[in-house]
Amino acid sequence: MMLKHVLEKHSHIGKGRRKHNIKLNNFIDNFDKDFSKDRIEVPTPNGLALEMKKDLTNNLEKHNFIIEVVDENDCIKWRDDKGNIQSSAWGEPMRARITRIRKKRNNQ
Repeated sequence: MMLKHVLEKHSHIGKGRRKHNIKLNNFIDNFDKDFSKDRIEVPTPNGLALEMKKDLTNNLEKHNFIIEVVDENDCIKWRDDKGNIQSSAWGEPMRARITRIRKKRNNQ
């Protein structure tokens, strides 16, 4: 009786989409979906990064986890879910991050 209850309780585990653990990746995924949905061609990762950089610069106050869009090293700084400050360069690292996020989304 108790075992059946536990099995029913945990039967939902593993169902549904996974959420990104990193807030920035979650933001990029959502921005990519919104930005790409009405376009004939999916923008390149570099093109998406430029559009995202413009959007974040103009709407910084909307995204409370973003600390700085561009610093002296052309990096973006944000707070992760634990409150630690993270940073990533806008160039090749951002292109690779976007590519990884798209690949992960297509594999789900």
